[in-house]
Amino acid sequence: MSIHPRALEHTQSILPALIPEEAVLTAGTRIEPGRAYGFFTDTTVCIGCKACEVACKEWNALPADDIGLTGQSYDNTGALSANTWRHVAFVEQISKGGERATEMPPFQSNWLMMSDVCKHCNPAPCLEACPTGALFRTEFDTVVVQQDICNGCGYCVPSCPFGVVDLNFLDGHAHKCTLCYDRLKGGLEPACAKSCPTDAIQFGALDELHERAEKRVAALHEPGVPNAYLYGAPGTP
Repeated sequence: MSIHPRALEHTQSILPALIPEEAVLTAGTRIEPGRAYGFFTDTTVCIGCKACEVACKEWNALPADDIGLTGQSYDNTGALSANTWRHVAFVEQISKGGERATEMPPFQSNWLMMSDVCKHCNPAPCLEACPTGALFRTEFDTVVVQQDICNGCGYCVPSCPFGVVDLNFLDGHAHKCTLCYDRLKGGLEPACAKSCPTDAIQFGALDELHERAEKRVAALHEPGVPNAYLYGAPGTP
């Protein structure tokens, strides 16, 4: 660390070491090109506060979609779209397990709150369907749409098995989560993960996230939650 001679007159203000990247202080992950990164979403601690939705819209300057509550929940965004890259779903639990509900109860107090987002698949069907190369895989193993190359053909929309990619009819381009590509390049964790107050959204390298998720599932099985599982893991629904 180089110190200007005049700074020696004010030694009380000299930092003992260089300030580490924000990612080291927050997510606990040093973001390096060449590694695969993603999210681990723990639905057991999601409180449905929608901080992730707000952070995503603020950071990416996304306009609001039409607002309307669905069912008896507080799900006012409804689904992922070209303007909503994070969606907190309130899955209504109407009846007990194994029963089919026939009518809506007068009061709903049991929801599964789940923050949904692009999975950045590998291989990614949307990327393979794109005829112009507008979708590309970044150095962080994420999938991003290059707006200046997208021709709005929409082939990527039906190719996504999760209903993530959507066309914006104002600019005619496809839009989806970028996993905050601009923040990753600056050594910062994605805005949604940084804003989550309960760590329901955890960001990190995929290999580390798999280990973390497996430990979390085991911790839930121990006190008697046998239905807890890691989506996409071998042998799971």
